[in-house]
Parts: sequence; structure tokens; C-alpha cells
Amino acid sequence: MRAWSLNATQTSRLIAPSLVKLLQWGVALLVLVLSVNAWPQGLTLKSNNGIGQAKFLPVTEAFPFYTALPNAKQLTVTWEIAPEYYLYKDKFSFAINGHTVSATLPQAQQHHDAYFGDVEVFYQRVEAVLALPEPVEQQQIELELQFQGCAEAGLCYPPQTQVLTLDL
Repeated sequence: MRAWSLNATQTSRLIAPSLVKLLQWGVALLVLVLSVNAWPQGLTLKSNNGIGQAKFLPVTEAFPFYTALPNAKQLTVTWEIAPEYYLYKDKFSFAINGHTVSATLPQAQQHHDAYFGDVEVFYQRVEAVLALPEPVEQQQIELELQFQGCAEAGLCYPPQTQVLTLDL
């Protein structure tokens, strides 16, 4: 019976360098995904000396929103944005029953952002007015919202998608 033993050099020849690189990227991606998923839950960042701590709100507290039906032809979505947080105007998108719809948004403010450069953003409150598709025959509609925002203190939240079923 022959005994097999491998040293580190022989082992590295058995595992292709591209597979090693793929495993390294996989681990890095897993760490990134796990850390990004923690952001909406609330995150505290602090410097090495403990000074300058910043506590970030969960995304649902930073950007709470509600919907309303002011009439039979319109749906509004209103965000009450927390102080020192903002939403990007160009990151909004809306779909009703799986079909993209446009929204009327108010004038946004110019802002220089560390992540996206010169952009338009909303502070405090923003209301999007969506025209309901004609005719709305269902008693319920599915509304899909996409938005993204940041904290002035330096945290940019991942893009958010919310799907709501609304009774008409």
C-alpha cells in the first residue's frame, strides 16, 4: 500500500490559480454583501480614537413614506425624510401592476455628493404624484417603488425596492 502526502507546492499545483482567485473573490463578495445588508438595520461608524461617532438610522426611519389616493386618477407617495438625510431625484422609479409609470416630482436642490458627484436631491419631504393607468379595473394594485438616499454624515444606503399592494 502506497501512502500519499502532499506539500504546499504540490497542493498549489493541484488547485488551479484561477480557482484560488475565484474563491478569494467569492469570500470578498460574501463579506461585502453581509456588510451592505447590515446598513439598513442601523450602523455606527467611529474613528480609531472613538471621537466623531456617527449613528445612522435604519433606512425605514431615515426615509419613511406613505401613499394616498387624492382622486380616482392619481396616487401620491410621500417621503418624510429625516434631518441630515436626503434622497436622490434620479434614483426614483415607479411601477404599477408591473408597468413603469412616470411621476411628477417637485424641484430638487443641487448637491455635490461624494458618491455621485453633482446631483439633485430632496431634503425633509418629497411627494411623487403618479397617474393611475386607465382604466383601473382591479380593486387592488401592486405598486413598486425604488429609491436611494444618503446621510450627510457620509453613509450612502443601497438602492431600496418596496412592493406594496394597495386597495382602491
